Amino acid sequence: MSLELFVYPVGHHAVGKTEVCDYLADRYDFDVIETGAMVRGLYAERPEEMADFSIGNFVRHTEATHPGFFDEKLSEKLETVEKPNVLVNGMRSITSIEALKNRFASSIHATLWIDAAFELLHDRYNRREGLSLTAAQFHDLLDKDRELGLEAIRDSADFVITNDSNAEALKTKTDLIMVKLGRVVLNDY
Repeated sequence: MSLELFVYPVGHHAVGKTEVCDYLADRYDFDVIETGAMVRGLYAERPEEMADFSIGNFVRHTEATHPGFFDEKLSEKLETVEKPNVLVNGMRSITSIEALKNRFASSIHATLWIDAAFELLHDRYNRREGLSLTAAQFHDLLDKDRELGLEAIRDSADFVITNDSNAEALKTKTDLIMVKLGRVVLNDY
């Protein structure tokens, strides 16, 4: 089976990516691929010579010695997807999205940037993780995302959702994007 539609929900920590993925999977029958889970699985199986590496060092070292390694692993995983539509959650670089667009050139690709105000993200992250990071600590966490290239994804996104309210509002905004992508007609909505 060939894949018809790739949707890449992207944004900072606690912005609502997983909520969007869960909703699209339930309502529109998307398969969901979690890149973070894939990387953590590869890290768990890392070679003995990398036993002392943190996950960040593992990723940096692997990409430095085998450029495109994680993109290739993701492509292999996508080859096993059974549904025609797939969500790839957790993308952190525009080059990885571009690699998938090239690999699956006959499919439709839509990047969905999910945004929220810093204060909302900070509060949601602390509640979700059970932490009490200061605003400065959370800012440092977001800076790491920016270093990976999230700003480039935001700047090239096909759609932008501002998640500044509640779950129902986020779902409604997501439905409107599915209308624009031709996955639902307004009469069905």
